[in-house]
Amino acid sequence: PESKVYNWPNPVYDGKTYIRYFINGIASDVKIKILDLSGELVTELNGPAFSNSENEILWDAGNVQSGVYYGVITANIDGSEVTRIIKIAVVK
Repeated sequence: PESKVYNWPNPVYDGKTYIRYFINGIASDVKIKILDLSGELVTELNGPAFSNSENEILWDAGNVQSGVYYGVITANIDGSEVTRIIKIAVVK
């Protein structure tokens, strides 16, 4: 569900944030791309894919500048690709 895809804390003050998402179904693969506002790839993470539960991964944002970033979470759930996008604010 879209309401169960978010990061905390947001805004990010200490350089670390947790990206959390709920997988409703059977998932085989979760990729998380962090993009800057121009669409350039900052980093890519392989997230956990525990079915029918909350999943969480740490993003160490300590090496990026202050600004707004997009987290693009893509999961293969029950044979279909599902994508959700969140905004992540980094403040230093």
